[in-house]
Amino acid sequence: AYCERDAGASRLGEVALVDGDGRIGPLGTSFSDTLIDENAASHIALGMAYELCVDDADKARVNGSEIHVDFMIGSPEQRVLGVDSDGAEHPVLIGGRWQL
Repeated sequence: AYCERDAGASRLGEVALVDGDGRIGPLGTSFSDTLIDENAASHIALGMAYELCVDDADKARVNGSEIHVDFMIGSPEQRVLGVDSDGAEHPVLIGGRWQL
């Protein structure tokens, strides 16, 4: 029901990859403040996207919504792979460490 607020509420608004070397994650503490806690793990958000993260030419395509709800999805076991145009997989974030 929360995502029925507007047309963009149920659409993806953010994807953030967070490595294990940050200052928040190693503390093992939930601060119950999303702006702090989202720095502990990779996360996605439904709803509003941030226009400041895209070029001017793409701003019209940024998802708009009244909501922006973060969901933490990361863990040390998370494996993030990039896939190139030939279908080959390349490690990006493995075991909390950037592979680039």
